[in-house]
Amino acid sequence: MTPAPAPAAPEVRLGDLVQMGPGVVNAKMISIPNPRFPEIAKRANKTAVVPVSVLVDENGRPTEVRLRDAKKAGFGFDEAAIDAAKRATFSPGTKNGVRIKMWLNVAVNFGQQ
Repeated sequence: MTPAPAPAAPEVRLGDLVQMGPGVVNAKMISIPNPRFPEIAKRANKTAVVPVSVLVDENGRPTEVRLRDAKKAGFGFDEAAIDAAKRATFSPGTKNGVRIKMWLNVAVNFGQQ
């Protein structure tokens, strides 16, 4: 009698970095604190929407944040957007029911204050 074949290794493991594709449920932002409106932007009567990419880990924590655009918003908006995204809360993404790390695009809105 021949031995049974070994079970295949799981396609994805807890904490693997995964991109969108079949079986993937995107990470979701649960809440983002009001971004700290830069004082210089207040005085200059400026507003901005700053797009950032957030690496959300398998526990829903933002582990890395970077600006999505090479062109900076200026007036302190870029730094404030990164800070707000680092303080946001997320639910992790999953692939085939396994919690994974994945990048999520977020727009941080600085309306007039």
